[in-house]
Amino acid sequence: LPLSVKKSKVYQLKAHEVPDSSRTAKGLPLVNLISLDPGEQVTSMLAVPDYNGEYLVMATQHGKIKRTQLSEYSQVRSNGLIAIGLEEGDVLGWVKISNGDEDILMTTVQGQTIRFKQSDVRPMGRPATGVNGVNLSDGDLVISMQLATPNDDLLVVTARGFGKRTRLDEYPTKGRAGGGVITIKLRPEDEVAGAVVVNDRSLLTFITVAGMVMRTSADEISQLSRATQGVTVIAPNSGDRVAALSVEEPEEDGGEPTTIISPNGL
Repeated sequence: LPLSVKKSKVYQLKAHEVPDSSRTAKGLPLVNLISLDPGEQVTSMLAVPDYNGEYLVMATQHGKIKRTQLSEYSQVRSNGLIAIGLEEGDVLGWVKISNGDEDILMTTVQGQTIRFKQSDVRPMGRPATGVNGVNLSDGDLVISMQLATPNDDLLVVTARGFGKRTRLDEYPTKGRAGGGVITIKLRPEDEVAGAVVVNDRSLLTFITVAGMVMRTSADEISQLSRATQGVTVIAPNSGDRVAALSVEEPEEDGGEPTTIISPNGL
């Protein structure tokens, strides 16, 4: 289980080292299992059966994108390994395992999404900073990095609770480092809180800053074109706002769903 943290390190933990517990249990603090440095926060957790023939794709809040052979992380020291070189003030936000074929989607706080081929990002060594994935406007930040899968949608939700699904084929594949296209028309004083790739079976959980939680199925959310405002998917109380969302993909055999946390390591 490679664990990536905001300060750009990766840790390794074998699944059997995590104590079994019930679904509703609080769990064990990670500092009891791995040697996290003070102030480090986990960005993502990935289950890796083996380290052959795949890549880790990483993105930062300042728009950097990087691809590294997964095999470079097969031997991780107890105090972690450098996963990516970060520029001053930047944060590692998203890490995905890829077979190298999927397009990359990067969505920003100000409502832009860029789609480009993964082959536009040459494989790099662990300490490398990466290359520009999206050209950000002043004050903008990346809020999501996703891998495009056939026949799926990009679900976008804003801090004020508006959202929609849009077919991935509405996002043109262009070269990396562009400004992208409009992914949602934002209302005044609103911003994108998260974006995830979903299908009709996906189960969603929206979480607000004040702790309000709402669960729904992706097929309950309207499918609309890119340059629209969306509809109300969650109504935060006055002064509250959407902080994060998670998507669960039900197992084909009816087992426990797989949970993917988004947008920014929450």
